[in-house]
Amino acid sequence: MTLTDFISRCDAYCLRAGVSRVWLSKALLANTYQLDRLARGEADIGIRRMNKVLEALAALESDAAKQAA
Repeated sequence: MTLTDFISRCDAYCLRAGVSRVWLSKALLANTYQLDRLARGEADIGIRRMNKVLEALAALESDAAKQAA
């Protein structure tokens, strides 16, 4: 998964769940503006951290899908 794909997936989650990118950034990265910084190319993320963040995002997506059903 590229960083662009990751940001797109995060934005799609935000839209479906009705939360802001700032909220998701805080939930996933413990920093309210890290997703914005990643999207602008002003920051980077390590592979291990990205894997943990992807697992957390998948859990949020799963919870949202269960609530929608």
